[in-house]
Amino acid sequence: WRSALARFAEERAPVFLRPNAEANGALRSLAAAGYRIGVFTDAPEELARAALAHLGTNRRVDDLETGEAARASR
Repeated sequence: WRSALARFAEERAPVFLRPNAEANGALRSLAAAGYRIGVFTDAPEELARAALAHLGTNRRVDDLETGEAARASR
């Protein structure tokens, strides 16, 4: 079911998600300044990765924690 979820997310991302130049610029600036960027979400990993890829932020994110206890592990 995970691969079906990933395909579904990739197909539907353009309907629900819009890249934001200001947010992407802020991430670029943080990365250039040497900050590590982490994303914590309770969404399944497949959805989170599809969202990051569609928004153009996946290459700026160093750590991705997904699932119900994503932040609890830190």
